[in-house]
Amino acid sequence: WQHYDEQCNLLEQLLRQVFLCLECEAGKGSEAVVAQLQQMQTEIAFGGPLKTMDTSLIPKKHLPWLVKQDNVNPQRYEWLLYRQLTSRLNGRIYLPNVTKYRALEDDLIPQTSQDTLLASSTLDRLKQPAELLLQEKQHRLESALKDVALH
Repeated sequence: WQHYDEQCNLLEQLLRQVFLCLECEAGKGSEAVVAQLQQMQTEIAFGGPLKTMDTSLIPKKHLPWLVKQDNVNPQRYEWLLYRQLTSRLNGRIYLPNVTKYRALEDDLIPQTSQDTLLASSTLDRLKQPAELLLQEKQHRLESALKDVALH
């Protein structure tokens, strides 16, 4: 944490500017972190110090370094949130404007239009029931296995 304390210029001049450009969306279990990140963006945008700091987001192992006499160190708390953001970009926090960190659902066809698309398809296999396709594949596999066994 002492290293982070020494990097206050990096925090104020670079990281905050990049952070203000991000738009975060919460995945499962990250709603509180994203809410705090959004609150932090608002407070930074208005140029004031961090005032809203949810101490429940601070892991117990970091409490002695971030909280002194019931006061949270705002700069260290900001670093903690940046670290939590980067560690949760594995599918628990999404950045919809960044292709690499978008939610999978953003790239999928909506379930509501799936039937219409399948019906309008020119591929007959897509129109067949899955059970029928599986039976056909199983029959082809069994006949291929018989052919291999005979030779």
